[in-house]
Amino acid sequence: MMPYGMQARTSRVWWGEDVPDRRKGPLIQQILALMSPHIAPGADILAVYFDDHEAGQRWQQTTATGAPVASPGFLNIGPRSEKNAILARLAGASLVLDLAGAWVRGTQQTAIQWTEATWNPWVGCSVASAGCNNCYAAFFTGRGMHDSHKAVSRTLPSGRRVWNGKIALNAPKAQYAPVWRSKPTIWFTASLSDIFHEAVPDKWLVELHSVIRHTPHHVYQILTKRPERAAAYYTARPHHLFANTWLGTSIEAGPVMRRIDTLRRIPVPNDQRFLSAEPLIGHLLELDLSGIRWVIAGGESGRHDAIRPVKADWVRDIRDRCLGAEVPFFLKQWGAYLHNPLVTERGFSVAQARIADPPDNAKGGAMLDGRLWRDVPEWRNGETSPCDPKTHPLRTGYRASRGAPTLILAAAAPSSLAENAE
Repeated sequence: MMPYGMQARTSRVWWGEDVPDRRKGPLIQQILALMSPHIAPGADILAVYFDDHEAGQRWQQTTATGAPVASPGFLNIGPRSEKNAILARLAGASLVLDLAGAWVRGTQQTAIQWTEATWNPWVGCSVASAGCNNCYAAFFTGRGMHDSHKAVSRTLPSGRRVWNGKIALNAPKAQYAPVWRSKPTIWFTASLSDIFHEAVPDKWLVELHSVIRHTPHHVYQILTKRPERAAAYYTARPHHLFANTWLGTSIEAGPVMRRIDTLRRIPVPNDQRFLSAEPLIGHLLELDLSGIRWVIAGGESGRHDAIRPVKADWVRDIRDRCLGAEVPFFLKQWGAYLHNPLVTERGFSVAQARIADPPDNAKGGAMLDGRLWRDVPEWRNGETSPCDPKTHPLRTGYRASRGAPTLILAAAAPSSLAENAE
């Protein structure tokens, strides 16, 4: 008989992308029926379902759980822990079910139009230049939705939320979020921090790059306002410049355009460098795009009393330089309809502009000279292009020759991870 309360605990689960919706109901009932003789009421357990029998055996041997084998497929029942959850995913589990109520998430969807998901192994930052003054991320963390957010920002007497310079490591499930996603994904790294912030220890960066290394089916967009730290890091560790990484820097106005030269000196594979001219608060005169493969631009958004205006001619100049250099150009947003060229140049009212360039395009609209500019480069996937997650080692389990024990131990223990990636 199923222990009391077990059905209620199954309400928060993580389903692998490869489990069709039609199988969820029957499969969970089958798992619960198989599990019920082996567990006590209130036990903390983790159920893992493998489509591949050999992958399940590898996981069982690695973890030494002595978990029972069940049919169909390979079902393991082990103690609930972040370590076991990560090991199971790396071994190729198609389903991880945490019956103690800890929801293991794979991805954080995002409204940022130029990426697919965000990855924040840590949070926190500090002002690096004028573009940081109205940072959306500081406001976001100020809501305190997660424990790691609460200590990294403070509220000014005006009510504006600002960074305090502290950096907080996120929970393990966030640190390893890309590992849990088999679908090839473009990850913005990181949306709530600058990974090359001066307060971030090198060992954290080593762990981050180990995740990137072991997930070549993903593409990682690393954006920093501190390219000098990035250059120093990659000079010491050139083997961390992976083919599935794009490295970018922010240039919101003329005084920080020197960052481009620093970025250009980093030998990124295939010249995979990009620029983010957002929030654009000044004219980027004499913008040199040599060695740059992509440019994003956008106006500032947020509190209307604090938004600094963006001029359409500043954006046109960037766009024209991109067209001349055959560099993809992506206009994200105007930030506010008061700065949309339909209002500033063509005399539209805000209400009319919202119809001609609707908010669905972006905050404040995003059209320039009658069209959207949403060009993106041809992403490279590192080892596999295009990637087939069904045949990728992270789905099927690494062969011994590829170093399976090393990878699994590294993903489970941050100290081991640093040692193997250093």
